Amino acid sequence: MPRYIIILLCSLLSLTVTFAQSPATQSPTKWTVEVVTSCRINNNAKQKGFGALLSRNLSGNWWLQSGLIYKNHKDYVEINLTSVSYSFSYEAELRLNYISIPLMLFYNSNFVNVGLGTYYERFLNSKDLSDNPLSETTASPGEKSKWYLTGSLGYPISIGNRLQLEPGILFNLANEKIYKDLKISLKYKF
Repeated sequence: MPRYIIILLCSLLSLTVTFAQSPATQSPTKWTVEVVTSCRINNNAKQKGFGALLSRNLSGNWWLQSGLIYKNHKDYVEINLTSVSYSFSYEAELRLNYISIPLMLFYNSNFVNVGLGTYYERFLNSKDLSDNPLSETTASPGEKSKWYLTGSLGYPISIGNRLQLEPGILFNLANEKIYKDLKISLKYKF
């Protein structure tokens, strides 16, 4: 039950809003600036992200999007310390920090926004958040950076003349698993 409450809270904290031009009075939109937040709950791992994205209209409803997203990932792992004279293990809470650069192709309509693409994720650093006196800043996990496949599904909700709210779901294929993130974004189209 607590897991569902956490998922609900993350979805409420994730907010995407889009500013849209009125098609009757202005020229067609060519560019979009977007602020995004996301939240992932997967077993005992928690991930939050936020960033800024820039989209360019290719033709009609098709858009190309890229930007920069910071991700903060918390996970619990078991750490084993061994030496010649002793062996010690404990469960540690780690905070992992990443930067992601997405590249996606979107189809935007009045009812649904669908995207497919890839993103490059670069590991920045990690820290052991445990209360263990032997813990220090940890070394980096195995791989420092990777390319992943991603997909997005969102529902645009227009608020007024230039504002649009778009809650959605991100699907990420990483390490042979599919992860789902709840997202909300704020866009300004010009």
